[in-house]
Amino acid sequence: DGGGVVKYLVPIAFFALGAILAKTLFFVFDKKRVSFWKQIVLLIETAVLFAVGFMPESLNLYANAAVSFACAMQVLSFDRVYGNDFASTMCIGNIVRMSGALVTAVAEKDKAALKRFLLYLIVVIIFAIGAGAGYLLQKVFGTYAIMFSALLTFIASFAFVGKEKAESTYRGLVADYKNLLLFMKSKKNIEDIVIEELEKSFIEDYYNWMLGTCALANSTAFGRVNTLKWLMYIAQEKGWIRVHPFASFECMP
Repeated sequence: DGGGVVKYLVPIAFFALGAILAKTLFFVFDKKRVSFWKQIVLLIETAVLFAVGFMPESLNLYANAAVSFACAMQVLSFDRVYGNDFASTMCIGNIVRMSGALVTAVAEKDKAALKRFLLYLIVVIIFAIGAGAGYLLQKVFGTYAIMFSALLTFIASFAFVGKEKAESTYRGLVADYKNLLLFMKSKKNIEDIVIEELEKSFIEDYYNWMLGTCALANSTAFGRVNTLKWLMYIAQEKGWIRVHPFASFECMP
């Protein structure tokens, strides 16, 4: 059935285009302070969702494609909350992470894991409230209910007004530091380590711990490994260490 193929292929293609655009905005604007790229993403989402509200049912194929486009931009752009991986447009991944954090918190009496569990629980509850509200609004306003989503994304875009990359970078580095400190305390039973004592095995253990115990996404673990490698390059340039201990370690995002 060629028509059935097109029906599913077009939204998939637009999902890919949305992901490509979001990543392009990241590379173009993230290194500059003149514009916050995530705000641009939210404004594009607002325009797309607003336009979908005026599409007749005869254009449902294109409406689904447009929503897929906006969804991809949302997923790729907003994938972390307080340094933790999360999905902003779907619920299953958050439930899995919430359940894993609960087990870790109980089994290891880990307070950090308990905080992650509560964070994911809040995310899941908000998702459920949003789904229920969407259902009720659709009953009242029909296809125009999507306008409320457009309004929310527009309001959310103001959260980035006046924000610079330096602030978001700082928050990211703080999250990386807390994660590294948790690794040293829970896995190595230490709170600090002399920089000259660092070896390749340290970052190997850290990477495997992030993927295994913390169940972080490959991209998050990759980013935190690169942060450590970058810091070691700085230490080497300043003469604090002679040999970069992590230079030969490679991983994929």
